[in-house]
Amino acid sequence: MAQICETVLSNRGGIKLVVDGYIMTKDKNRDDLYSWCCEKRKTLHCGGYACTILINGQHNLRNKKEHNHSPDATRKDIITAVHNLKRKAFLSQPSLPNNHALRQIIKRVRRKDLPIQPTSIDNIDVPLPLRTINGQIFLAKDATFDNERILLFTTKSNVEHLKKSSYWIMDGTFKTVPTLFRQLYTIHALVGTGENEKLLPLVYALMTSKTEECYTRLLENLNDFAAENELDLNPQFILTDFEQAAINASKREYPDSNCIGCLFHLGQSVWRQIQANFLSKKYGEDEEFSLKLRQIIALAFLPPTEIPGAFDELKSTIPEEASEIVQWFENNYVHGRIRRVMRGGNVSRTAPLFPPKFWSVFERMELGIPRTQNRVEGWHRRFETIVGKCHVGIYTIIDEIKKEQIQIERRTEDIIRGRAHTPTHREYAEREKCISIIINDRGNRSNLSFLRGIAHNIKL
Repeated sequence: MAQICETVLSNRGGIKLVVDGYIMTKDKNRDDLYSWCCEKRKTLHCGGYACTILINGQHNLRNKKEHNHSPDATRKDIITAVHNLKRKAFLSQPSLPNNHALRQIIKRVRRKDLPIQPTSIDNIDVPLPLRTINGQIFLAKDATFDNERILLFTTKSNVEHLKKSSYWIMDGTFKTVPTLFRQLYTIHALVGTGENEKLLPLVYALMTSKTEECYTRLLENLNDFAAENELDLNPQFILTDFEQAAINASKREYPDSNCIGCLFHLGQSVWRQIQANFLSKKYGEDEEFSLKLRQIIALAFLPPTEIPGAFDELKSTIPEEASEIVQWFENNYVHGRIRRVMRGGNVSRTAPLFPPKFWSVFERMELGIPRTQNRVEGWHRRFETIVGKCHVGIYTIIDEIKKEQIQIERRTEDIIRGRAHTPTHREYAEREKCISIIINDRGNRSNLSFLRGIAHNIKL
């Protein structure tokens, strides 16, 4: 029997579709056949898709495509409530004018004469105008090894800011990079202090692979460039995703630094397990069930030493149908896999792939270090939008990186002038306030009460 999908009215009076807890917006329709896409298609680049056929005024689901994020069981109620409030305001005050936000699309008309795009990494010869900015070195290093190549872009001023920052955030993107390269990898760090600080990209690297050796060579070349400018790099914290190659390279090059994981990527790993176990529909429709699974991520807000005990308490409260997810998390993030059971009942385990110390956010919250790479990933999405195409030519992408660096230098001047502050999004500020209240009240709560409170304020 076909699944009948619920609909809700949008703020503009249109129709949105609810499929397994996801909100879908209409893409197109032909007669009674409708195509829908995820409402987070642009913000999260989600490819979630649904196709329905309208029968007797009801949308019957024909097929669908998985999303790259978790559903929100409360989203439908929020949309309905907002629509009702706006309708009430319109009916009671019909003279109020509409307030439409006007956005202009600024097209780039300035084009430079660039060399013919190379067909192999051996033929890449970066022209002088792309190697420098205002007469200063920008192509800091060009490394070739074992059929691999790294083009490292930064400036002496950028590296000076890297040295001063207590933490770095490292992340990569592949969407815009030329086909000759595997990714554009960036290192972001703080510029400025206190309220007058911004997280900015300071290092850009085009890399032909994502191996541990390639990451190691990248960091070695960065250190060499710093040393040539009489600078010694040794960040206190390095925040990455859960990519083992990047983690190992960071530990090798900066043994005194603390490598820490991104909470968002931890949540994404759990979400993929939910999908793999065919529980995404239940997660999207059953708020209590989704809350239980979010408590797994809430463990990250405890000190690392307290996480194993709290996990053991939480484990027994999670529904049996999610037992494989719980076991997966235990093996990889908490206790490690069982190697053997001794005669006396003692258990020998391997070390977890990602121990609690790597993904706990307890210490970094006290130090004001971000829990996630989201701001950096936001920069990557913005950069992709500016470039406008997938897999552009090598000289085109370098030109765009150079333009971005010029903007970064202007923003650095804003910091010098004391104009760096950006207002915090209200929803984010309110959520952070709730989390802070729960953390401050931890001494009066049981582990399960604490985890449940945090889970109410986080999403996968």
